[in-house]
Amino acid sequence: MEGFIGIILVLVIGLFWLIPLVMLLKSKRTSGGTKALWVLAYVFVAWFAWLAYILLVPKKQPTNNFANTQ
Repeated sequence: MEGFIGIILVLVIGLFWLIPLVMLLKSKRTSGGTKALWVLAYVFVAWFAWLAYILLVPKKQPTNNFANTQ
């Protein structure tokens, strides 16, 4: 069951990531090189944000439940 929830979560997050990208690609407000730069900026900023999260947010320390019960 946990695997199914994980798959659904990944699909929902992926959908929320793709919607703005599709809107950007279909937009008539920009074209050519300008649109390509916006797409690259969108893709790389998303990855840099993820990388910053991985590097800067401290990992949660596992709790020792055995020590808490005594």
